[in-house]
Amino acid sequence: MMRFPSAALVLLLVSAAACENPAVSGPDVEIVTVSPLARTIAVGEQTTLIASARDDEGGLIEDEEFQWSSLEPGVASVNLGVVTGVAPGTARIVAELGGKADTAQVTVVALAGNCADAGATPELAVGGSYTRNGAAAAVLCLSGAASGAEYTLISHFGVESTTATMALRFDPVGVSPPIGPPSPSIAFSTAAARDAAGDGGFHLRLNERAVPALTALLPAARQAYARTHSGPRMSTAQQSAPAVGTLLQLNVGLEFCTKPDYRTGRVVAVSNRALVVADTANPVNGFTDADYQHVAATFDTLVYPVNAAAFGAPADVDGNGRSLIFYTRAVNEMTPKNAGYVVGGFFYGRDLFPQKNDPNFGGACAGSNLAEMFYMLVPDPTGTVNGNTRSANYVRGSTVGVLAHEFQHLISASRRLYLVPGIDGTDWNEEAWLNEGLSHISEELLFYHRTQRQPRGNIGGEALSGALRAPYLEFQESNTDRFGEWLKQPEQNSTHDAAEGDEADLATRGASWAFLRYAADRRNGSDNALWYSLVNNTSVGFQNLRERLDAEPVEWMRDWVVSVYTDDAVPNVPAIFTQPSWNFRSLYTADVGKYPLFTRPLNSGQAVDVTLVAGGASYLRAAVAGGLKASVAVASSAALPGTLSVTVVRTK
Repeated sequence: MMRFPSAALVLLLVSAAACENPAVSGPDVEIVTVSPLARTIAVGEQTTLIASARDDEGGLIEDEEFQWSSLEPGVASVNLGVVTGVAPGTARIVAELGGKADTAQVTVVALAGNCADAGATPELAVGGSYTRNGAAAAVLCLSGAASGAEYTLISHFGVESTTATMALRFDPVGVSPPIGPPSPSIAFSTAAARDAAGDGGFHLRLNERAVPALTALLPAARQAYARTHSGPRMSTAQQSAPAVGTLLQLNVGLEFCTKPDYRTGRVVAVSNRALVVADTANPVNGFTDADYQHVAATFDTLVYPVNAAAFGAPADVDGNGRSLIFYTRAVNEMTPKNAGYVVGGFFYGRDLFPQKNDPNFGGACAGSNLAEMFYMLVPDPTGTVNGNTRSANYVRGSTVGVLAHEFQHLISASRRLYLVPGIDGTDWNEEAWLNEGLSHISEELLFYHRTQRQPRGNIGGEALSGALRAPYLEFQESNTDRFGEWLKQPEQNSTHDAAEGDEADLATRGASWAFLRYAADRRNGSDNALWYSLVNNTSVGFQNLRERLDAEPVEWMRDWVVSVYTDDAVPNVPAIFTQPSWNFRSLYTADVGKYPLFTRPLNSGQAVDVTLVAGGASYLRAAVAGGLKASVAVASSAALPGTLSVTVVRTK
């Protein structure tokens, strides 16, 4: 006869079993949390969700296995928290423990265009790239290769306009943010403090305002110059110049040819190429006569020969073979108290025009000083002028670089006015952005001359030490600072934009210099021949560059913005994506601790909006997992214009 255990015995056995295996009833779970709560992935892509649980006292419950499930397995599957995209749509992924659960939402999207098709995605080696223009840039396909890859997408709005803008949206699928350099932009504000020529665009605005009025005088001025400069010329040694101690009346007024503001200046130094004059009303305890004599000697032996070799000798409107360098408190007066900039000096095209009416030609500019002339900042140790203190050492450290910068402006204007035939209208005045770029090249040339180094030497952090340090700080550092301002905001600045009405802010000037250096390196001929040709012709701006480079400058600018990222960072890139003269990553790292190029990360399902000024560029970085493909859709409010280019570079 079969016997059955009593009810009491069954209860005892169950209780005993429960004691031997306490997991039967599970932990006392109060809450389950899944993170992230939302994620977007591509078809075939995987992402990992993390689940955690806490008890009723808030303690973390560990070493428990969650039960995972997908409520829409046709869209996404899940295994131990690893979610795989199956088909486009939205799936709810549930993690459960001890009767409590939490749900995450995973959106699965398809790759844009035909990026999922075999052969549609370029398989790039590290350093490889491709460029898409206009409508062809609407979909960019990326491959994760066998073990993962990283890319930088570099867009460029290649228009010659200075005022156009373009809004873009980048919609990535199947990518994640890369890890590694360059890090996002750092605080980098040294230019305003260190740049004595950082005058807020004062000298450019001054000359631009004067151009229309002066252009009307051009025919008469040229006739007068031709008449006074015909026939045999005297040598420089024979040409007259006022003696040291002579007092001159010089107009420092800014109203073109009218409303003069005369200051008395004393001739303090005369050399073969310079006539240095000091305002008799300058603040006390400034430069000594020996300081002024040193300026004259440096102009003769450094500034004049380097600039003349690169751009040509200036026209000699006053017939004495010298440039007049006027150190006057009038320059200090142009910087308001506590301004964020310093007017370090300027050239004024007005002074190249005749002072008196010619009976046959007319065209006088009564306010002209009729001289190749510069107006220069003076020391003001006690802040007599506008409360702005300028030590003698401060002015001494910047004065030669400012002279070189302004001398290029003088050479360009005077040669185009009087020595280059065939220039009509306002083209005697080169477009501001290119004119500024050439003047910053003149400062760089002093660095090379003083150090006896040559371009294309890939100078990096070593510029801040040893024999290179002093010349770098005096002549080249301000160029690097200006370019650093562009690196911080390449989307809002370019080589030639006039954003917010300013076509020569620090960032634009830095970019135009850096591009001209890149162009000379890429051209790889005589640099001085290039600089000379850019000054001595009848074209301006982009047309000038087009003719001198024998190439489309916008295309070279597109390649230049790529090189800003790839140079000395990405191996195996072609030469057009390198910058042979400067290792900027090394230089900025040594100077400010980091390469300050602004980049944006791309993450699947998170659109990125970018607005580019004319000539602006954006840098977007993406990683793709091994064995997978990814896409980035690019859109604007209208059809993508042919002036948009996007270059995709595999960086890792």
